[in-house]
Amino acid sequence: MLKVRFVIDIAMAIAWLLTLKYKLLWAGHEYVGVLLFALFILHIILNYRWFANLGKGTYNNARKLRTFINFALLISMIAVILTAPFIARAVDTGFNTGLTRASYKLFKGIHKGAGKLGFDLMVVHMIMHMAFFKNILRIGKAK
Repeated sequence: MLKVRFVIDIAMAIAWLLTLKYKLLWAGHEYVGVLLFALFILHIILNYRWFANLGKGTYNNARKLRTFINFALLISMIAVILTAPFIARAVDTGFNTGLTRASYKLFKGIHKGAGKLGFDLMVVHMIMHMAFFKNILRIGKAK
């Protein structure tokens, strides 16, 4: 199960990095974004214990910081997901027609800003879990 989580985490990081290169992917950006969303949901499901333990134990400064980073990452991902249908070009979502120019610019700004902030938070999140990655790589070498 740890290796599955590892593969999903690495795939999420690659997908997020690819979505930041919008001009490289063009229409593929939206499809990679959908893949990233699916991987994100899968990541949440596989790490449900974190949510179950939120109200348990004591909160020292390190745990408070980790919790803040995780919630900020969750909020940025939700912002990206909620704004995506409004600015989609390659896929007709039904939400992306009839928007005023100002509305489109607002959604696009939120989408891009939340995506870039989310990527930075994801890097911090991965650094916070570096022990997990080291453990996986150590397990892979032992076999």
